[in-house]
Amino acid sequence: MQFDISCLRGYRHNFCCHRDWASKTLYNLMYTNWSLTAMWMSTMISDQEYQLLAGSPTVLSKIQGWKLSRVRGDSMHCVNLGTSHHAIGGCLWFLVRKRAYRWLGPANSTCLPADAPDHTILRDLQIWFKEWLKDHKLACSTKRFTLASIHRESASDVPLFKCKAAQSPFLVTWLAEITHIFAHKMVGSTEEATAQLVAACMWGLADYFHMLK
Repeated sequence: MQFDISCLRGYRHNFCCHRDWASKTLYNLMYTNWSLTAMWMSTMISDQEYQLLAGSPTVLSKIQGWKLSRVRGDSMHCVNLGTSHHAIGGCLWFLVRKRAYRWLGPANSTCLPADAPDHTILRDLQIWFKEWLKDHKLACSTKRFTLASIHRESASDVPLFKCKAAQSPFLVTWLAEITHIFAHKMVGSTEEATAQLVAACMWGLADYFHMLK
């Protein structure tokens, strides 16, 4: 897309959006900042400003009625292979960090200790996912849930779980169910607001996939 419309920004660039300067590397313009005060929001450009960018805008942009806002990324790459990877990785790490199995119960027949290490909890979550697939008569193979696969080998890493586009809806739907249960368990606790936010995020994403069916 970035080549067809002569964009200076795109998936392979540090500035990843064709409508603003949301960056993958600059802290003040980080594309992961979705707050109402995000700095990249003040850099959004109009159709006229796009036409004045360096380079030669494609002839498609000269068609009467053409709008930059109509240039969209496709759902598979933007959601299944984009937003979902961050949501799945972040959600798995949330369940590990909050030791959710203490309230949900471990998937394994052997109860996990209260101080179970992160890699053991991830392995237990994968067993849970496989059991969920079996209960729903679904088939979906994924790589193992490990600290490396969710990009949490160091404290500064942002959680991310890369998987195939067809696998994302299964993982998101499963996580939507268990985060919903966990959020109910957290009512009245100091974790209630965060748990509800995570559950709402995963349910919203699962609903998006459901509407696409």
